[in-house]
Amino acid sequence: MVTVFKDFIATLTGEVKKLFMNTIVIAIGVGILSTVFLLSDIPESVPDLVPYAKSAAMAGWLTAVVLITLAVTWAKCGELGAMLRYALSCIPRVAARLGFPNLIRIRGAGSGGNRLSRSLGPGLPSLSLLPAAPAEVAQDQRTGAGYARRVLAAFRRCGLAQPKDGRKEGMVQVVSYQAGPAATRVTVSLPDGFRLSQLKNASEDLCAALGAPTLQVVGGRRAGTANLIIGNHKRLPVYLRPSLEHSDFEKHLERAVLPFLVGVDDVGEPIFSDLVRVRHLLAGGATGSGKSWWLNQLLVTLLLTKSPSELRLVLIDPKKVEMAAYHNTVHTLSVATEVDDAVEILKNLVVEMDRRYKVFKDAGCRNIQQYHKRHDVSTMPYVVTVIDELADLMILAKKEVEPIIQRLAQLARAAGIHLVVASQRPSVDVVTGVIKANLPSRVVFRLLSQADYSTILNENPNTSLEGGGDGLALIEGQHGLIRFQGAGVGGDEDDLERVISKLNDFWRNNSKFAPAKVSLLENAAAVHADTVSVLAQTPLAQPSGSPQARPDSKGERTKMPTVSEEPGKQVFVLSPAASSGQAANVATIPMDGEGRSDLVNVPDLPEPDFDEFEEDDTLLQLKQLIAQTGETRADKLRDMLGVRKARLHELMQRLVAEGWLEPPPPNNPRASYRLVVSMEESRRQ
Repeated sequence: MVTVFKDFIATLTGEVKKLFMNTIVIAIGVGILSTVFLLSDIPESVPDLVPYAKSAAMAGWLTAVVLITLAVTWAKCGELGAMLRYALSCIPRVAARLGFPNLIRIRGAGSGGNRLSRSLGPGLPSLSLLPAAPAEVAQDQRTGAGYARRVLAAFRRCGLAQPKDGRKEGMVQVVSYQAGPAATRVTVSLPDGFRLSQLKNASEDLCAALGAPTLQVVGGRRAGTANLIIGNHKRLPVYLRPSLEHSDFEKHLERAVLPFLVGVDDVGEPIFSDLVRVRHLLAGGATGSGKSWWLNQLLVTLLLTKSPSELRLVLIDPKKVEMAAYHNTVHTLSVATEVDDAVEILKNLVVEMDRRYKVFKDAGCRNIQQYHKRHDVSTMPYVVTVIDELADLMILAKKEVEPIIQRLAQLARAAGIHLVVASQRPSVDVVTGVIKANLPSRVVFRLLSQADYSTILNENPNTSLEGGGDGLALIEGQHGLIRFQGAGVGGDEDDLERVISKLNDFWRNNSKFAPAKVSLLENAAAVHADTVSVLAQTPLAQPSGSPQARPDSKGERTKMPTVSEEPGKQVFVLSPAASSGQAANVATIPMDGEGRSDLVNVPDLPEPDFDEFEEDDTLLQLKQLIAQTGETRADKLRDMLGVRKARLHELMQRLVAEGWLEPPPPNNPRASYRLVVSMEESRRQ
């Protein structure tokens, strides 16, 4: 809204200047014509017109003198205003030398006023906990006039929109310009017949003609205009505190549940969003691109705006050092630095999500917002899960991590569980189509190749990011790509650690906001039992009381029978104990000496020629896999086990021989094998 208003003011100012100059020309013209009329011999023949000519001459010359005086005064006032602003900008430097560094601060555009000590709401920390921007950054005043003066020359040098027959109608005109911390936005009007696609194709030539580090061409807000976002040679760092002190953030807090700062736009205006509205976030950026700084300011913003009774954090940090400062904060539920711990925490998140949906069903609510209207927020806080490096998890445990992230991304939003997934290497084997389809909002910083940009954004941005926080955002609910400059909490890691420590002390000393309990996630990493996938387990037997689950076709977790072998019998655990006071549902099937059940009538089949002294581990895994998942289709089992088709056929024949399976009918060879069980057991499943 502020940007639109500024564009309107700039356009209105240009129109007023044109009207002003035209009026001066008309007034001078009227004065000259009237004077010439009076000095000629014509008044002798038409004496009745002499009084009117005198009045017109006097009005014309007087209007011209007044308007010219106003124009000169306006120009002089502009110079005086610039001198006054420069004089005021020197005051903080003098005050700092006198020992009063915070005596006064002159802010640039978009600061929203000076609110050095205010908090964001009742009971929330003060923004004075955040470090302020250095004086040289806060006082830097840029106009962007330098780039604006060179734009027309750059267009002529590139052969774009040359004037037709010396007329200006065929030329590109500069409408407005404004500078920001990292770039300058120059708005130009395009002549008739000049397409925006032509300008985008010539962006590299224009960038070279301007001598700028980067240039991006986007459509303007008004018809027939385009915005040239030209990178500044000297980029100013962006700090979190001025953006949170902006008046727009106070308005944003009134309607946002989990507010966060995307960054500042090309002219320094902050861009805010709500994690509840965008559901989940996918962030990508190479080393040194500013991704970690962006994640830290997002977490600090959440710690500033939400109490531990409203928000809990779950952090997955395979690199073990990126989020070490948050390990002991009041908001943090659990932190995982090992892959096994991360998988266990993600599984617990799915269980917590299912539990919340059951609570919603019993309470007659559709989502967590409706539930909070009827119950206290602390009974079901929001849970934000941050995965700092997805690539490490996908390399070591892709088969387990990918379906869990998919399910959480599809269903967890309404339950108040949100994901922020980041990766340094967003290639297609890390950010798969399944994950990307369920994370519609993306933030990307500098990457190593254009293919990585296309993997996250689904398009080529046609620009190169400079690193150090220079980013592009594709935010759900906003149109197109947004170029932004990421903010930092402070100047270095020490500032960040001090801010987190102060915030942690504030919330610990504030007994009004007790941390909300999420029992399924409390210390999940600490109590983690070594759990690995079914395919990685070589023993056949699982404990009889340990339930296994798999997602069915509807996406729900279905309890499947586990199997264990004892001499002379086979035990199926059909369902686990519902509570500590109830017994598990167990079916025991006696087996004969050859491993066949005496409850089923299996025809005798020729025994394959196997070594009697060796039972292959792959066969044991296949038995357990069939018992736990109920899957008997050969193609699915082959993918799960990772064996060849001939090898799987051999294993399936062994199971047929042992009485586990029944082969498909001869008239339908494409049918799957069938697990041989008794009618009684089939009913109990």
